[in-house]
Amino acid sequence: MKNSGSIWGILLAGWMSCMGVMPTFAQETDAVALEKAVAELAKAVEPFDKDAARFLERKLTPLLTAPGADTAITAVFLDRLAQLEARNLGAFPERFGYARSVQAALAGDSLRIPFSAWDAAVERAMQERRWASDFTPLLTVGKDLLLDGIFHQTQSVTWSFDGPMAISLPDIGAPRLFLGPTGTLRAFAKGDTLEVQR
Repeated sequence: MKNSGSIWGILLAGWMSCMGVMPTFAQETDAVALEKAVAELAKAVEPFDKDAARFLERKLTPLLTAPGADTAITAVFLDRLAQLEARNLGAFPERFGYARSVQAALAGDSLRIPFSAWDAAVERAMQERRWASDFTPLLTVGKDLLLDGIFHQTQSVTWSFDGPMAISLPDIGAPRLFLGPTGTLRAFAKGDTLEVQR
C-alpha cells in the first residue's frame, strides 16, 4: 500500500480542520478579499488624504483580518463598500466614513448606536439613489456619530447630541436619525458654542 501515507495525511488534515486547528479555505479567502478591498479603498482615498489612507491600512486591516474579528461586521463590509460604490459615492469621504465606523465597531469602542442598526440604515439608504444622497452626510461622520453623537460636521460648524440616539428604518423612505427625548444639542462654530438642553 504505497498511498496509505497520503490517505492518512488527508484524513489527519480533515480532522484538524474540523477541530478548528487549521483555518478553512473560506476564512483565508475572506481575509484576502478584505485585505484587497481595504488596499483598494486606501489607494482611492490617498489622493484626498494620505493620513486617511494610512489609517485604513494600519488600523482597519488588522482588525478586519484578526482571527477573533466579529463576523457579523466583517461579513457585511465588502457588500456595503460595493453598494456605496454602486451608488457613485466617493472613496473620500463617504466610503472612508463607513470604513471608519467599521473600525470603531471592531475596536470594541462603546458605541452610541449599535453597529447592527447603523449598518441596516446604510444598507437601506443604498436602495434608492435619492436616499443615498440624503444619507451621505451621516456616512461621512459615521465613526464620530457612533462614538460622540456628531451628526453634522463641516469646516466651520459641528453639531452633536449628548443623549439617547436611534436610527429608524421606516417602511417607506430613507433611514431617519432620532435624538432624544432628553439630552443636549450642541453646535460649535469658530469659537462660539450653542447648547440646547431638553
